[in-house]
Amino acid sequence: MKSVLQEASTVLGAIEKAWITVGQPEIFSVKILDVGKRGLFGFVKKPAIVSFSYDVRSIKGESKVSNHPRSRSSKVYEQNRLQNREPLKKGQPRPKVIAWSPEYIADIDGWLKESFKHLGIRTTFQLQAAKKILNVNLSNILLKSPDDEKILFVNLSYLIMQFFKKKYKKRFDGYHLILNSKRSTKKDDPKPQKKDN
Repeated sequence: MKSVLQEASTVLGAIEKAWITVGQPEIFSVKILDVGKRGLFGFVKKPAIVSFSYDVRSIKGESKVSNHPRSRSSKVYEQNRLQNREPLKKGQPRPKVIAWSPEYIADIDGWLKESFKHLGIRTTFQLQAAKKILNVNLSNILLKSPDDEKILFVNLSYLIMQFFKKKYKKRFDGYHLILNSKRSTKKDDPKPQKKDN
Protein backbone atom coordinates (compact mmCIF):
# COMPACT_ATOMS: atom_id res chain seq x y z
CA MET A 1 0.00 0.00 0.00
CA LYS A 2 1.14 3.50 -0.88
CA SER A 3 -0.15 6.66 0.67
CA VAL A 4 -0.41 10.35 -0.26
CA LEU A 5 -1.49 13.44 1.67
CA GLN A 6 -4.01 15.67 -0.07
CA GLU A 7 -5.40 19.11 0.83
CA ALA A 8 -8.61 20.70 -0.47
CA SER A 9 -11.36 23.01 0.70
CA THR A 10 -13.55 20.04 1.76
CA VAL A 11 -12.88 16.48 2.88
CA LEU A 12 -14.77 15.12 -0.13
CA GLY A 13 -12.77 17.34 -2.47
CA ALA A 14 -9.47 16.15 -0.96
CA ILE A 15 -10.50 12.49 -1.35
CA GLU A 16 -11.57 13.03 -4.96
CA LYS A 17 -8.35 14.89 -5.85
CA ALA A 18 -6.20 12.17 -4.29
CA TRP A 19 -8.19 9.40 -6.00
CA ILE A 20 -7.79 11.04 -9.44
CA THR A 21 -4.14 11.96 -8.87
CA VAL A 22 -3.02 8.41 -8.06
CA GLY A 23 -4.90 6.84 -10.97
CA GLN A 24 -8.37 5.95 -9.64
CA PRO A 25 -7.56 2.77 -7.70
CA GLU A 26 -10.31 0.30 -6.84
CA ILE A 27 -8.90 -0.54 -3.41
CA PHE A 28 -8.11 2.37 -1.12
CA SER A 29 -8.61 3.70 2.39
CA VAL A 30 -8.93 7.24 3.67
CA LYS A 31 -7.91 8.72 7.00
CA ILE A 32 -9.18 12.24 7.73
CA LEU A 33 -6.38 14.19 9.39
CA ASP A 34 -8.15 17.57 9.49
CA VAL A 35 -11.72 18.50 8.47
CA GLY A 36 -10.74 22.10 7.69
CA LYS A 37 -12.36 25.34 8.75
CA ARG A 38 -14.32 28.07 6.98
CA GLY A 39 -13.85 31.77 7.65
CA LEU A 40 -16.01 34.87 7.64
CA PHE A 41 -17.42 34.86 4.11
CA GLY A 42 -17.53 31.08 3.79
CA PHE A 43 -14.04 30.89 2.35
CA VAL A 44 -11.57 28.27 3.42
CA LYS A 45 -9.61 29.42 6.44
CA LYS A 46 -7.90 26.07 6.94
CA PRO A 47 -7.98 23.30 4.29
CA ALA A 48 -9.15 19.76 4.88
CA ILE A 49 -6.31 17.20 4.90
CA VAL A 50 -6.68 13.48 4.21
CA SER A 51 -4.27 10.58 4.06
CA PHE A 52 -5.16 8.49 1.01
CA SER A 53 -3.76 4.93 1.06
CA TYR A 54 -4.15 2.72 -1.97
CA ASP A 55 -3.10 -0.62 -3.42
CA VAL A 56 -0.88 -0.06 -6.48
CA ARG A 57 -2.13 -3.30 -8.06
CA SER A 58 -5.72 -2.01 -8.07
CA ILE A 59 -4.97 0.90 -10.40
CA LYS A 60 -6.44 0.44 -13.86
CA GLY A 61 -3.90 1.28 -16.53
CA GLU A 62 -1.32 4.02 -16.08
CA SER A 63 -1.30 6.49 -13.19
CA LYS A 64 -2.58 9.94 -14.04
CA VAL A 65 0.20 11.64 -12.11
CA SER A 66 2.46 11.66 -15.15
CA ASN A 67 -0.28 13.19 -17.33
CA HIS A 68 -0.98 16.06 -14.98
CA PRO A 69 -0.03 19.40 -16.61
CA ARG A 70 1.99 20.57 -13.62
CA SER A 71 4.18 17.46 -13.64
CA ARG A 72 5.45 18.30 -17.12
CA SER A 73 7.63 21.24 -18.00
CA SER A 74 5.74 24.49 -18.31
CA LYS A 75 6.99 25.06 -21.88
CA VAL A 76 5.52 21.79 -23.15
CA TYR A 77 2.23 22.48 -21.37
CA GLU A 78 2.06 26.02 -22.77
CA GLN A 79 2.82 24.79 -26.33
CA ASN A 80 0.01 22.22 -26.13
CA ARG A 81 -2.38 24.80 -24.75
CA LEU A 82 -1.61 27.22 -27.57
CA GLN A 83 -1.88 24.50 -30.24
CA ASN A 84 -5.33 23.44 -29.03
CA ARG A 85 -6.64 27.01 -29.24
CA GLU A 86 -8.22 27.92 -32.54
CA PRO A 87 -6.65 31.01 -34.13
CA LEU A 88 -8.87 33.91 -35.16
CA LYS A 89 -9.37 34.27 -38.89
CA LYS A 90 -8.79 37.61 -40.58
CA GLY A 91 -11.83 39.86 -40.14
CA GLN A 92 -13.35 37.55 -37.53
CA PRO A 93 -14.43 39.50 -34.42
CA ARG A 94 -12.91 38.56 -31.12
CA PRO A 95 -15.26 36.71 -28.80
CA LYS A 96 -16.94 39.15 -26.43
CA VAL A 97 -15.77 38.64 -22.88
CA ILE A 98 -18.27 39.59 -20.22
CA ALA A 99 -16.10 40.99 -17.49
CA TRP A 100 -18.59 41.23 -14.62
CA SER A 101 -21.01 38.36 -15.10
CA PRO A 102 -24.33 38.34 -13.19
CA GLU A 103 -22.91 35.61 -10.95
CA TYR A 104 -19.91 37.78 -10.03
CA ILE A 105 -22.14 40.80 -9.36
CA ALA A 106 -24.48 38.73 -7.17
CA ASP A 107 -21.50 37.51 -5.11
CA ILE A 108 -20.14 41.05 -4.67
CA ASP A 109 -23.63 42.24 -3.67
CA GLY A 110 -23.90 39.51 -1.02
CA TRP A 111 -20.41 40.09 0.34
CA LEU A 112 -20.95 43.85 0.62
CA LYS A 113 -24.27 43.40 2.43
CA GLU A 114 -22.67 40.93 4.84
CA SER A 115 -19.61 43.19 5.37
CA PHE A 116 -21.73 46.25 6.12
CA LYS A 117 -23.87 44.18 8.48
CA HIS A 118 -20.79 42.97 10.42
CA LEU A 119 -19.37 46.52 10.53
CA GLY A 120 -22.69 47.89 11.83
CA ILE A 121 -23.15 50.20 8.82
CA ARG A 122 -26.65 50.85 7.56
CA THR A 123 -26.63 51.83 3.91
CA THR A 124 -27.97 50.84 0.53
CA PHE A 125 -26.01 50.76 -2.68
CA GLN A 126 -26.26 50.25 -6.42
CA LEU A 127 -23.83 48.26 -8.53
CA GLN A 128 -22.90 49.48 -12.01
CA ALA A 129 -20.64 47.35 -14.19
CA ALA A 130 -18.67 48.79 -17.09
CA LYS A 131 -16.11 46.49 -18.72
CA LYS A 132 -13.77 45.45 -15.89
CA ILE A 133 -14.83 48.17 -13.46
CA LEU A 134 -17.61 47.65 -10.95
CA ASN A 135 -18.81 50.86 -9.29
CA VAL A 136 -20.55 50.56 -5.95
CA ASN A 137 -22.51 53.77 -5.33
CA LEU A 138 -23.54 54.07 -1.69
CA SER A 139 -26.68 55.97 -0.74
CA ASN A 140 -25.07 57.95 2.08
CA ILE A 141 -21.82 59.04 3.70
CA LEU A 142 -20.43 56.34 5.99
CA LEU A 143 -17.81 58.18 8.05
CA LYS A 144 -17.37 61.82 9.04
CA SER A 145 -13.77 62.03 7.94
CA PRO A 146 -13.20 61.80 4.16
CA ASP A 147 -9.76 60.29 4.76
CA ASP A 148 -11.13 57.56 7.05
CA GLU A 149 -13.88 56.81 4.54
CA LYS A 150 -11.33 56.53 1.72
CA ILE A 151 -9.21 54.11 3.77
CA LEU A 152 -12.31 52.03 4.57
CA PHE A 153 -13.29 51.89 0.88
CA VAL A 154 -9.80 50.96 -0.31
CA ASN A 155 -9.38 48.20 2.26
CA LEU A 156 -12.89 46.81 1.81
CA SER A 157 -12.61 46.69 -1.98
CA TYR A 158 -9.17 45.05 -1.75
CA LEU A 159 -10.43 42.46 0.75
CA ILE A 160 -13.48 41.60 -1.35
CA MET A 161 -11.38 41.24 -4.52
CA GLN A 162 -9.05 38.85 -2.67
CA PHE A 163 -12.01 36.70 -1.56
CA PHE A 164 -13.31 36.89 -5.10
CA LYS A 165 -10.02 35.66 -6.59
CA LYS A 166 -9.85 32.84 -4.08
CA LYS A 167 -13.41 31.67 -4.71
CA TYR A 168 -13.14 31.58 -8.51
CA LYS A 169 -9.45 30.62 -8.59
CA LYS A 170 -8.71 33.20 -11.28
CA ARG A 171 -6.37 36.17 -11.35
CA PHE A 172 -8.90 38.81 -12.49
CA ASP A 173 -6.19 41.07 -13.91
CA GLY A 174 -7.47 44.56 -14.59
CA TYR A 175 -10.69 44.12 -12.60
CA HIS A 176 -11.53 46.96 -10.24
CA LEU A 177 -14.10 47.37 -7.49
CA ILE A 178 -14.69 51.04 -6.72
CA LEU A 179 -16.73 52.18 -3.72
CA ASN A 180 -18.23 55.70 -3.83
CA SER A 181 -20.32 57.57 -1.26
CA LYS A 182 -22.53 60.64 -1.64
CA ARG A 183 -19.75 62.81 -0.23
CA SER A 184 -19.79 66.05 -2.17
CA THR A 185 -16.60 67.64 -3.29
CA LYS A 186 -16.53 71.39 -3.55
CA LYS A 187 -15.60 72.04 -7.15
CA ASP A 188 -17.51 75.34 -7.27
CA ASP A 189 -15.02 77.19 -5.09
CA PRO A 190 -12.38 78.64 -7.39
CA LYS A 191 -8.79 78.62 -6.27
CA PRO A 192 -7.42 82.02 -5.40
CA GLN A 193 -5.43 83.46 -8.26
CA LYS A 194 -2.32 85.55 -7.95
CA LYS A 195 -2.60 89.09 -9.22
CA ASP A 196 0.28 90.51 -11.19
CA ASN A 197 1.33 94.06 -10.28
